[in-house]
Amino acid sequence: MRKSLHTLPFQKFLSCLLFLILTLAPLSATSQQTDLRPLVTAGQCVSQDVQLISAELSGGACTTCTPGDVLMVDLLITVLHNTNSLRPALAVMGDLTTTDMYGNVTMSTFAECSGPIIKKGDTPNGDGVQTVNFGQFQYTCGSSLELGNILLAWTSAGAGNECPIPGPSSPHPKCGQPAGTLIINPPLQAMATAACNTGNQIDVDLTVMGGTGPFTYMWSPGGATTEDLTNALPNTMYTVTVTDTADRDGDGFPDNCMTTANITTPPALSASLAGDNLSC
Repeated sequence: MRKSLHTLPFQKFLSCLLFLILTLAPLSATSQQTDLRPLVTAGQCVSQDVQLISAELSGGACTTCTPGDVLMVDLLITVLHNTNSLRPALAVMGDLTTTDMYGNVTMSTFAECSGPIIKKGDTPNGDGVQTVNFGQFQYTCGSSLELGNILLAWTSAGAGNECPIPGPSSPHPKCGQPAGTLIINPPLQAMATAACNTGNQIDVDLTVMGGTGPFTYMWSPGGATTEDLTNALPNTMYTVTVTDTADRDGDGFPDNCMTTANITTPPALSASLAGDNLSC
């Protein structure tokens, strides 16, 4: 079942503290940006010249991790640029909601600047779609990230218009406030949990985050190719390999990026797994 990693037993305070320190903490972002949202009045930033498409955390062609790992990744934001003007700087500002693997939720202000945004006609397909690297960040695997209340601001061509975009005045008219939220896609990762079903049999539930679907699955032992397992064998260690279908190098074929997850099922009658008492 594809969903957020958020249902795990209580963990020690130290794990939560490390999460607060490490989750998506900027290490060497392209340019620290002042949050310009307080300077913008309602209805002022309505330009559609630059539009958000997607965002992801990437460490290279195929980036995978195991929940709890801490890794350095690039924040890549894909935008649609609708004009044939060179924009030396693009600033993205918003409220970042982070949910860690234990279900703890924190909010912080995100404000970063990068660039340039090249002309629409200079993009590979001439459609203005391009990906901008906003620098390196530190990410705790298992966390989900969502950006809301977003403001985009950009500059005109010319020397001195590079990052950061300064206040104290509003960036109007070179700004937009897209509706909704932006999900930041994390590196490919998977986690399996075991539980007893209503028939006192063991089911294994797989959670996948990141990557690009549809996904394929291969379980061992047994060779099942379903996402989840029903009526699994008791007291058995299962390993699943998850493969995504992203074409990261643009050659028209999937890269076959893979990640694995392990789970040991409880004995047939009773067990304690990760702090939860299971009775099958």
